[in-house]
Amino acid sequence: MVDALAAWGTPADIAAKLREHHAAGADHVAVNVLTGVTGPQPVEQWRTLAPVLLG
Repeated sequence: MVDALAAWGTPADIAAKLREHHAAGADHVAVNVLTGVTGPQPVEQWRTLAPVLLG
């Protein structure tokens, strides 16, 4: 079930999963970076994902 709902892997893998959600009828999705570390926001991971998800 987690694999059906959550996107994980490379930025390209994540973008592909989000496209699948949109193709299935989603009109929006929530994206959150989970690192397993409590503390600062995952700014570098967001910078890596942003061009792939927005481009």
